[in-house]
Amino acid sequence: MPSGLCCITFEPSDIVMLVSSTSCINDVCINSCISLLFAVLRVPEKHQYALFSTFNLPCANYSDDDHL
Repeated sequence: MPSGLCCITFEPSDIVMLVSSTSCINDVCINSCISLLFAVLRVPEKHQYALFSTFNLPCANYSDDDHL
């Protein structure tokens, strides 16, 4: 695993969300899956990547600054 990545742990409730085709995943699932993806792809540390998701769009849409 590249340095800078911690151990990736999924709680049972996270796994239930991930295997469901109708469940909305939470921020923990999103961030853990991103870490797992980067570890599996062996992304070189010298490269910088950005991953954008729509997770915070509802908060931004309603100007909920406390959640951004």
